[in-house]
Formats: sequence, structure tokens, C-alpha cells
Amino acid sequence: MNRLFLDTHAFLWWLAASPKLRRDARTAIADSTALVHVSAVTIGEITIKAQLGRLEPGTERRAYRMARPRSA
Repeated sequence: MNRLFLDTHAFLWWLAASPKLRRDARTAIADSTALVHVSAVTIGEITIKAQLGRLEPGTERRAYRMARPRSA
């Protein structure tokens, strides 16, 4: 099992299926056995970007939903 910690850019690129995120990174994040973590700071940064109008509509909501803690 892989443990991954995504920074804000990697998390947003993954949500947007951006080509800026390398294929091997996308594969690792999408792996159903991987534990993918994002920081609370990442969520704060996404909130700021949304308030400044720097995110595509719906990105903030998807980010919150995907970053929500899940029970094991």
C-alpha cells in the first residue's frame, strides 16, 4: 500500500485531470489501495483561490468532498 501526501497543486491538478500531473502520479493517486492525504492547509488554500475566483466552478466543492476523512 502506498501512502501519498499531495500538495495543493497536485491535488487540484488531479481533480481537474490536468496534463500538468504526470501519468505515474495520476496512476498512483487513483490506485484503490493507496492512502492519499492532503493537508488542512491545502483546503485553506483552495478556499482562498475560490474566493479570489481562481478556480473553475465546482472545483472547491469537489475538493472538499474528496478531502473529507474516511473511516478505515
